[in-house]
Amino acid sequence: MTNNLRVQQISTDISILVTFDAPAQGAGGLAWDGARLWLADFVAKELLSLDPATMATQHRLPSHGTPAGLAWDGHRLWQSVFGAGAAVGFDPESGQVRGRAVLPEDRGPVRIAGLAWDGAYLWCGSQQDGLLYAIDVRQETAIRTLSTLAPLGGLAWDGDSLWVGGATGLHWDGQSWVRTEDRRYTLLK
Repeated sequence: MTNNLRVQQISTDISILVTFDAPAQGAGGLAWDGARLWLADFVAKELLSLDPATMATQHRLPSHGTPAGLAWDGHRLWQSVFGAGAAVGFDPESGQVRGRAVLPEDRGPVRIAGLAWDGAYLWCGSQQDGLLYAIDVRQETAIRTLSTLAPLGGLAWDGDSLWVGGATGLHWDGQSWVRTEDRRYTLLK
């Protein structure tokens, strides 16, 4: 498949290691499960596992609704269901659902854009209202909600802090988060 979507592997010193054509019509979220790279295709509504050595597609699984963010919790691959306010955890080998968390819909269905696993909680970022949810995957419920004041995109956990990307960033002034009008990534500790 030839398209203009690309996936890049970037080293910690910020040099591009490899670039390849994304084997997807609508490349979205990425997750690493320790052996494979997972890619969400929001157009074909499927999840692809890629061999990191060859970047060849190993297998495809149907997604659960329109996929956006992906995260690996050590046992399950989690996929956000865009527009449904839910994240689905499943066995990556069989595709069988092994967990589901539905977010509160006080303002209508939540459009989850990003997911991240911090070792204890699954974090979900809302694209429409800037809310960040901490999900206890054992209870399959949100246990904490934070307002970031900005629409959220991708999320990442670096082992110590949660990184949040969005169209409008935030700045910590020493006492509170302050909204800024530029595009930046925010580090939450």
